[in-house]
Amino acid sequence: MYISGINMHRTLSTLKPASSIFQSATRYYSGKLVRLHAKPTVRGSPASFSNLTRSFSSSPKSNEEDDALKRPTLESLKGTTFSYSQFAHETLIVLSLQGDGAASEELLVRNVMVTDRLEYEEAVKVFSEIEKENKGYKQNYKYPYLASIGGAGVVGALSFPFVFYLPTAKWFNERYVTMDYPQASDLDTWLEVGAWTWNWNEPFMGTISFVLIAAQFMKAQMQNIGIRSATDKFFDERSEHLAKKFPQYSSKIIMQYSRSVRMLD
Repeated sequence: MYISGINMHRTLSTLKPASSIFQSATRYYSGKLVRLHAKPTVRGSPASFSNLTRSFSSSPKSNEEDDALKRPTLESLKGTTFSYSQFAHETLIVLSLQGDGAASEELLVRNVMVTDRLEYEEAVKVFSEIEKENKGYKQNYKYPYLASIGGAGVVGALSFPFVFYLPTAKWFNERYVTMDYPQASDLDTWLEVGAWTWNWNEPFMGTISFVLIAAQFMKAQMQNIGIRSATDKFFDERSEHLAKKFPQYSSKIIMQYSRSVRMLD
């Protein structure tokens, strides 16, 4: 039944339920929150409330009991598969597409079995040759990354003595900056030394930080429009090389496996 806003206001203004109902609505029983749901029944004026029901929130103890019922038992785990070699083929495909390297390896082994008509143990031997070829592709490509990691760590570590250590700060100032020294009382603590050296460190470090932020922004926009990075191109080239090296096997499976293998694996 449709009730307009004015009529609803008039109807509600005539309702005079007992105060005990509202007092019980905020009552707690044995530490459990009680929510009272009232269904008003309007019979002229005043209205009476009926069909009051209680719903108790679940206690921590009941939650623990529910969790205990959901936990696996030794009996339920009998016959459970934990090895990739025992997974269903469809499961391996899904895991491989999600970037699971072990699933990609197992798919390739099975592809070798079907193509060469080999048993599992023999197919694993063939897979070892494919794995060796994949890992041996352009090994020198990883060295620029290692150099970048090492260089960034060294520069980050050296920034502390060049900013806060007075002997290092004096040595650098005399050779590259030639800034006037403050009063001796202004260099008593390492924080005061940092305040002095920050006069020449701030432009340098600020510029480097801005360049890195700009480079990160450029990379994000490159990804948005589909421009692949040098690392992505390396994995593409390696996977294509492996597929050409072993053309008898499924190119999609072998390329997916190659992409799942990291440079340092």
